[in-house]
Amino acid sequence: MTISKPHFPRIRAEASGALYLGFAMLNWMAKDNLIGGIYSRPVAIGNFAHYFILAATLFRLVFAGPLPAILWAVAIVYGIFAFWFGWVLFTSPQLRAASRTMRTS
Repeated sequence: MTISKPHFPRIRAEASGALYLGFAMLNWMAKDNLIGGIYSRPVAIGNFAHYFILAATLFRLVFAGPLPAILWAVAIVYGIFAFWFGWVLFTSPQLRAASRTMRTS
């Protein structure tokens, strides 16, 4: 049994859809958990890897040549999420809470 070339985009799209659905389910189930430091680390690592890899890929593409402006916007959004999940992953939630308390005092 062989898979013809016209089916590859459909298979890739369905695999990407399954990936996004899996991440959505993971994030939904962990929505009430404290994320950061050692807490829910797999959720933070998975999201950071996803956003960082796609942000790097999109920025490489938009810097390589003329592409539609919407790709710039998507790359920036992915970059923001990559930064945020990196911050969540590599800092402690207790330290963030303590710094917020010190600023309000």
